[in-house]
Amino acid sequence: MNGLSSKNEVIEIADRLSEIADRAMDATIAGIKAGKISENQAQEAISHIQQLTLLSSGLLIQAVKSIVDGLQISQAKLTELIDEAKDRIAVIETAAKFIDLLVDVLAFAAAAMTGKPDTIIAAALEIGKDVGLEIE
Repeated sequence: MNGLSSKNEVIEIADRLSEIADRAMDATIAGIKAGKISENQAQEAISHIQQLTLLSSGLLIQAVKSIVDGLQISQAKLTELIDEAKDRIAVIETAAKFIDLLVDVLAFAAAAMTGKPDTIIAAALEIGKDVGLEIE
């Protein structure tokens, strides 16, 4: 069999990809908190998670578009599915910002342990950027 045979299968695959992305994000956050994931590893993981989320959203959008083209879905259901996809993307973006802040806080702690003022200041400035402070 080539490809997916129905729109429902496409939606099911999209949902599974979204679940995988959610689990990966949870695992990444747990790894950061446990000190088992470095800043670079966290950023790479988040990048891959975002790709999965975008793929999932793209599949959902294509499935919904195909269903609408076949007049098998109401406008209200279409709007609900699109809103759900937007909500999922927003959750991933929020988690990515949180992880970036957490990584920067860990980097600040490591910098503080070095006792080097330039390193400490640079790490503190990164945290400031994460929370929206404009420090010059």
